[in-house]
Formats: sequence, C-alpha cells, structure tokens
Amino acid sequence: MCTGAWLLAAAGLLDGRRATTHWAGLDQLAEVGVTPSKERVVIDGHHATAAGVSAGIDMALTLAGLIAGDDIAQEVQLIIEYALEPPHDAGSVDSAPAAVVESVRDGAVGLTSTQCPIGRTGETAARGEPRTSASANPCPSSGAVR
Repeated sequence: MCTGAWLLAAAGLLDGRRATTHWAGLDQLAEVGVTPSKERVVIDGHHATAAGVSAGIDMALTLAGLIAGDDIAQEVQLIIEYALEPPHDAGSVDSAPAAVVESVRDGAVGLTSTQCPIGRTGETAARGEPRTSASANPCPSSGAVR
C-alpha cells in the first residue's frame, strides 16, 4: 500500500487536511484526522499525496509544473515516456471487474483495507502524541501492525 499519506499523517502534518492514498486504505485516513479524497493527486497547502504508483508519477509531474513550469514538466514527461496505455481497464475500483476488486480486497497481493502501514492511533494523533511503544497498534480499526 502507498505509505506517503500515512507517513505525513503519522507526523501530524495532515491533521484536518485533504489527502489521498491507495484505495485499499483511503477510508482509514479519516480515522487519523485526515479528509480522504478519491482524487489521484491531492495538494493541500504544502503537502502533496498520490493515490498509487502511477498517480505518484502524476504527482511528480504536477509538482514539476508548479515548481519549474509546465514546459519543464512536459519535457520530463517526454523524457520518461509517460504515456499511459494500460492493457486492461482495471486501474480503479470503479473500472475493474467486480471479481478482481473482491479478490484484491480479500487479500490477494497483500492489499486490504485492514492493513495500516504506519501511523499513530486516532487517540494519540488527536493529542499530537507520537506512538511510544513498538508494540502499540498504530492502525485504527485493525489488528495490523507493521
């Protein structure tokens, strides 16, 4: 699962802000004080998050455009030959066949909505406290600890 938003949330940098992450963990962002967004790229203040691997490239190109200008961002896009042509229309839960979505939700490839990659409990996050024990569960509503 994409952990960028979870790292920012664990540091308290996304409290009350919008963010995105991989769809399997998107809803859990709300449990740590973040407003989840289904957008591929979210920029809220000084923080940018992306909703998966290819969305990470979208975010990088978006940031390149904001920092260096659209011409430079387009040059980077051309250099990395980023012109998506996926062989299947299964890149989101809205477009993937229901059986594929269910298979992934059930744990195929290790992505489930109960696996929280990193963070603080909602209670400690609300108080701005870091996780203090390696055995403490950092993941709201789950027994998963990484």
